[in-house]
Amino acid sequence: MALSSVLKRFPDIGRQFTQFLLHPRTQAKRWTVEVESRAPSKEILGWCLATIILLLGLYELGFGSLTDNLLKATGMPLPIASASASAVTARPSVEDIGWQLGFGVGIDLPQASKIPLGNPQLVVFTFGASHVVMSGIVPDVLTKKPITTLLLSLYALLTVLCIHLPARMLGGAGKLVEATKLALNYYAFVTLFATALAVVAVILIVHTLKLEGPMVIASWVFLVLLPFIVVSIRGFFATFSEYYGLTKKKLFLAGIGSLVCSSLLGPVLLVPTLFLLFRTAPLLETVL
Repeated sequence: MALSSVLKRFPDIGRQFTQFLLHPRTQAKRWTVEVESRAPSKEILGWCLATIILLLGLYELGFGSLTDNLLKATGMPLPIASASASAVTARPSVEDIGWQLGFGVGIDLPQASKIPLGNPQLVVFTFGASHVVMSGIVPDVLTKKPITTLLLSLYALLTVLCIHLPARMLGGAGKLVEATKLALNYYAFVTLFATALAVVAVILIVHTLKLEGPMVIASWVFLVLLPFIVVSIRGFFATFSEYYGLTKKKLFLAGIGSLVCSSLLGPVLLVPTLFLLFRTAPLLETVL
């Protein structure tokens, strides 16, 4: 599709993002019905990632490193770069595969307060009831557009693979491919919302109110964590209950069933995909 055609869709995608935040069920219904005129999921993802890059770039241009500024405000020492392991010599590898009782997805950086984001470190990829711990991952790579695109696509596919069968068994209607596209939209919108929350919160907490110590943490919980949890959970249930034609109660039951699927499919798909993704990250950044 020509660049001019993509640019013409930007206002429409922006309206979809706003509608997802305010009326997620209506947004999902419109997306499902307006098959011919809707923006493709890859364009929605591209628009969201471009906006994220713009937000983070503008913040860094005006204030410097967002992570460093937040750590300084909390009173935590900035991580010191280590000469023992560089991004060039890092060899990503799987350290652990585990399971826990829980929903949702996430990427955790347990060593981020001690090791700079430009240095290799442990990263925990969580999906439903399973998680994969990898070493030798440079967190800065996660913000590169090709890597982010593939990670969000992987999580979208895993989500649908785990919830599709339980949803259909409970009387839901829907196609696997269409559900995957909708899941990709969901992850794109949620990621953009989380980034916007973080940038606005740091500007308000650190640079405007100049809060310090425990007040920064408390403000972060109320301004970022709580709104993100509410919007992501509300958006998930509204989006997929509308698409599958299920009540929220039945979708919750389907979610319980998806825990079993995630405990099996999570490691089976995450481990080889993540290993291949980060081993070939430099090539992907060049090609894509």
